[in-house]
Amino acid sequence: LIAMVWLIPLPFLACEAGWITAEMGRQPWVVFGMLPTWSAASSHSAAYMLFSLAGFVFLYSIFIVVEMALMFKYARLGPSSDDPEEKASGGPSGTDKGSLGLA
Repeated sequence: LIAMVWLIPLPFLACEAGWITAEMGRQPWVVFGMLPTWSAASSHSAAYMLFSLAGFVFLYSIFIVVEMALMFKYARLGPSSDDPEEKASGGPSGTDKGSLGLA
């Protein structure tokens, strides 16, 4: 099990290796004349790019605020139970449901 802890970064490393492979594979086409550099560059203005970046930052800022609000809301509520007896008595029903409380 200790070895598994050392494997935690592997998905991240695999993702990064895939991205690097894709980008390295794309670059030679521009360098070796198959796709001229002027054709590979973006034709959008700097203002358009700034507007696009600001839009993404704004949208993802809203996402993080909503996510954090929901996480705090449900963390404050705590775990809930679907057992009507437990809700009525304010605690477990007393029947043995196994060591983890599962049916």
